[in-house]
Amino acid sequence: DSVALKASLLKRNCFASVFEKYFKMQEAETPSEETAVVHYHEEEAMYISAKTDRVTVIFSTLFKDPDDIVIGKVFLQEFRDARKAYQQAPQVLFSYGEPPRELHGQADILTGDNIGFCDLRFIPTTHER
Repeated sequence: DSVALKASLLKRNCFASVFEKYFKMQEAETPSEETAVVHYHEEEAMYISAKTDRVTVIFSTLFKDPDDIVIGKVFLQEFRDARKAYQQAPQVLFSYGEPPRELHGQADILTGDNIGFCDLRFIPTTHER
């Protein structure tokens, strides 16, 4: 059971280690010199960077069906509404086609009308222990 449990947590721990590294950098007010890129699906990726005042996590998502774009907009609107009610929630931005400014100059980013970018910005109050 112990080996199976450890194996089942491997992917989770790999993802967590990237987040932990960048949140520690932000806590130390040491901006990252590079953006971490995690390819979690064949044509989708997650980008993480740290600034002195925030950690930015950007997910790029390929929408294969136009209806998925509408569902994505509705789903992410819930995050925006939650921020209005709970100021400590991270800021959530969503865009299509053109990558967010933080990714300009980053290699191998897919663009197009069916590519969405979900940008989460964590300031210290959103992740204080």
